[in-house]
Amino acid sequence: AARLALGPPPNLDPDQRSVYDALGGSELADAIAAATRLSLPSVTSILLSLELKGLVRNAGGRYERRLQVGPPVPR
Repeated sequence: AARLALGPPPNLDPDQRSVYDALGGSELADAIAAATRLSLPSVTSILLSLELKGLVRNAGGRYERRLQVGPPVPR
């Protein structure tokens, strides 16, 4: 099955979008806070919200965008 990056839904608020856009790979919350200029508690809360929406995942304390399995490719 093909793996596709799951894009953010259009209903993210500006701070959620900023945090999502700051995820270029596997990032620590501190690095995301520095990149977005948001407070660490705000970033942590936003990351949890994005995780609950299925957009990001926590992998050993680092956050990354989730991948979704796409439809099977016909053979």
